[in-house]
This record gives sequence, structure tokens and C-alpha cells, in this order.
Amino acid sequence: MKRLCLAASFFLLPITVYADDSKFQFGVGFFGQSAWAGRTETQGQGSAREQTVYTSGVYANSRYVFNDNVALDANFHWAPSGQKETRNEVGGSSSTSTYDIEGFSATEVNANFLVGLSLYRRGWYGFTGVGVFQEEWEYTGGSERFTGFQVPVGLGYNFKNLSMEFQVGFKNVSDYAEFYHQELSRDSLDLFVGWAKFGVLANF
Repeated sequence: MKRLCLAASFFLLPITVYADDSKFQFGVGFFGQSAWAGRTETQGQGSAREQTVYTSGVYANSRYVFNDNVALDANFHWAPSGQKETRNEVGGSSSTSTYDIEGFSATEVNANFLVGLSLYRRGWYGFTGVGVFQEEWEYTGGSERFTGFQVPVGLGYNFKNLSMEFQVGFKNVSDYAEFYHQELSRDSLDLFVGWAKFGVLANF
């Protein structure tokens, strides 16, 4: 019986440590996102056309940190407005127009699996990972919904009961392609969707 108890203790010890190192984090912050598309034509004098939709707003975050190296999190983003910038270049001359998108608002939910260093300990920490997102744009005259995967990269600092974090990342662009094909009337486009955000998380 004594040997059995010792063996059980041996196997339970890593699980106990694993559980003791876990914690919840809840946070809020600000984000900005750029959804960019461009096309280039080389016939004649050559021409280029680019269009970028900028969104910014606030987000709420919840995260479960299993240990120093693994975490799961979920986010809700809300952008109350959006701005569209279009640049045209023909034969060396260019023009740019920027305007607010009428009646625009955007919401997004996403979830991420994170791997990193020192996620639990006090001091500096960093991570990357992979996640999935669903983003919806609503504006006067229409709406768009985008889904796909994303890759976040973050750097932060853990205090005892508080963490501060900066994060950048990019999204899979396949779902955005259809929207921009209609906007730019082109089957072949260069696309990029990325974000940056800063937040403060409470540690429990």
C-alpha cells in the first residue's frame, strides 16, 4: 500500500503543479486593423490601384493560462466606424481619396491556441499561436461576413495581479478576396489583412 501511495504521488505531482500554475485572465484594450488589396497592370503606361479599409475600436479578452507555455483565449472586437482609402496611379501620376464608410460598424469573435515563454511567471512573456475568427461588417447598403484562420504574435509583462500586452497578427485573406474582387474588378489581387492591439489584463 505504501508503495502504491508513493507511485500515485509520483504521477499526481506533475498534474498538481500543472493545475497550480493555471490562472484566468480577463482584459480590455484598443485595436486597429488594416484590410488592404492592390492590383497592378503593366499594359501601356502601367497603372496601379489600391484600396484599404481601416477599422479601429475596443476589445474584450478572456484567457486561460495552463502553464508557462500553453494558453487558450477568446476575444470580442467592436469597431464603431470604418474608413476607406483608395489610391490610383497611372503613368507616374497618383491620386488618393479617403472617406468614412457611411453607417459602418464591425464586430468580430475569435479564439486562439497560444504557445509561448513565461506566460505564467512574473516578468516579460511572449507568445505566438493560431486561431479562428468570424468578422462582420455592416454599412449603409450592405454587409459582409469573413471567416478564416489567423496568427497572433504577442509580447507582454506580468505583474502580480495585472498584465500589459501588445499584439500584432495577420489573417487568412481568402474570404476577403471576393469582396475586393468586386470592389477592384480584378480576379488577381495582392491581399493583406493585419491588426495591432494593446490591452490590460487582470490576473486571477
